[in-house]
Amino acid sequence: GLYMPEQGKSVCLLCDQGTFTDTQTQSTCALCPAGKDSTTTRESCTNCSVGLFAPTDGTPACFECNRGSFAPISGLSQCQLCPLGEYQPADGQDFCTKCPNGTYTAVLGQAACVPCDPGYFGNATGLSSCYACPPGTSSVRQSLTVSMTANRTTNHHSSPRQSSLHISVQTHVMHGLCTLVCCC
Repeated sequence: GLYMPEQGKSVCLLCDQGTFTDTQTQSTCALCPAGKDSTTTRESCTNCSVGLFAPTDGTPACFECNRGSFAPISGLSQCQLCPLGEYQPADGQDFCTKCPNGTYTAVLGQAACVPCDPGYFGNATGLSSCYACPPGTSSVRQSLTVSMTANRTTNHHSSPRQSSLHISVQTHVMHGLCTLVCCC
């Protein structure tokens, strides 16, 4: 890990990070190859850990893979992009996760999955696209909620009853399945 920049001098210097030497008689340090970083003593190089990479020879440190990518083995010079149908939301990881039902990724290297559009469904994990709902079905379901409230006065005098009717329509997108469309 030490080198002598000027021959005949008794001063040895520690190699820079990303470089190494295994003898003290060297006048320069060698670059660690891509995918490796020098040890603390600078006497050798070690593989970058899983989830990390070193892109070029002499890289001073291993870097974390970005979101949407991963390094499944040690000693890589570049991270791999998550495949279609998979994602990775965090930096420095050694795996990607399959998209859950109702979602997909159609592009390599994604940090998140995309929900299926209305009229399409995804009934499996790890999809790279969603499927069109069959004729007569839809992935958008409308539900009708009806609630009725009646208020009555408790006064002994005769007074009219008060009542109100509340109707609300809610739309829910069902990403993972299609339902029958009913028109009445």
